[in-house]
Amino acid sequence: MLAEATTEEYWDGLTTVIETIVVKVDAGNAEGALEKAGDLLVDRNWSAVAQRFPAWVQMESGKWEKTQISLSSVKFVLESSGVDPEKKKAIAEATAQARPETLVVLDVYRKSE
Repeated sequence: MLAEATTEEYWDGLTTVIETIVVKVDAGNAEGALEKAGDLLVDRNWSAVAQRFPAWVQMESGKWEKTQISLSSVKFVLESSGVDPEKKKAIAEATAQARPETLVVLDVYRKSE
């Protein structure tokens, strides 16, 4: 783990706490890094529920109710609109330590009502 941030989103009576973790994954490129990170989670009983590969994959595990992990490339996150400043700061911190194409941004969502 190279950097992390915690944010909260509130919408329609639902508060979502998001833990953002930026990790370095040794693979030849951003697509390979995202695939490798996803494979490691699959090995731990997570499964993909939505994806726009090679930029983004969303996963769930039956072990943790109301919890999801979104894996994204740095490029995908930075090109998205409305990126939280704390998340941008964490990505900047991580890219100061490693090449962006070796990084995967993991957003862990815990929903509470």
